Amino acid sequence: MKPLFITLLVCLSICVAMSLFSCKKKKEEAAPTVEKPKIQEVSVIPTPRPDNICGAIDDKVIHLQSKQKLKLKLKVSAVKGLSQYKIDIHHNFDCHSHRLEATQSVVWQVIKVVTISGTEHLVDEELEVPENVRAGNYHFMLHAIDIEGNEAALELYSLKISNDADLTPPDLTVQQPASDSIAILPNDSIPFRLKIEDNRVLKGGKIEVTYFDSQNTEFTVDQYFFPNSIGTSVDYTFEHRFVFPPTGNLVFVLKAFDAVGNFIEKRLKVHVEN
Repeated sequence: MKPLFITLLVCLSICVAMSLFSCKKKKEEAAPTVEKPKIQEVSVIPTPRPDNICGAIDDKVIHLQSKQKLKLKLKVSAVKGLSQYKIDIHHNFDCHSHRLEATQSVVWQVIKVVTISGTEHLVDEELEVPENVRAGNYHFMLHAIDIEGNEAALELYSLKISNDADLTPPDLTVQQPASDSIAILPNDSIPFRLKIEDNRVLKGGKIEVTYFDSQNTEFTVDQYFFPNSIGTSVDYTFEHRFVFPPTGNLVFVLKAFDAVGNFIEKRLKVHVEN
């Protein structure tokens, strides 16, 4: 009788385990789906259009100038009832490491939180660009949450803003290296000699030298901020012995910025060889 009792006990344990698993599975299948709020574009002026942002095409880029208004109508909805929306405008000058330097212009920044209610709300906003705005790329983001704290998918636009007091970027002449594609040895140094000229005094601008390795990792080589005494042109020289990989292809990016953030960019291809 003992073997029969053990067999029955094992069968009973298996049945109980299967029953518990079945109940758990049914409970998981019956778990309610979270209904998140939704944001729907109604109208945006100026009209967003595709453009290059940080080396990639963004389908929703808005072009603006000083004192121009960004006009937005976006519909926000939530089954559970709405709680608030937040507008966030901040700079994207260096593709989002958020470094900032002292300049003669104003970096546009907006943080606005609005309490709302009901299951549907029309966001109707007019946001004016500062008169002395720092030119460059910015982000516009709209967040929305419902009364239970569920957050809508982010509505994101890129802004390309120019300062109408100065729409002309500086000129950048690369005098050395003499070619835009060179080969070096791992222990070589690269001398740079640049000339920057602008239609206005360059005070408040800068030169930035960076490079990307074969894994597309960016490294900052040098940043030179123009002194207060500078005029409309400057000669820049820089030489540094880098620690390069034994072999590989690098891309150096040379940028010159004027006082309001207009910039020009030149690229140098470098092949490191043994």
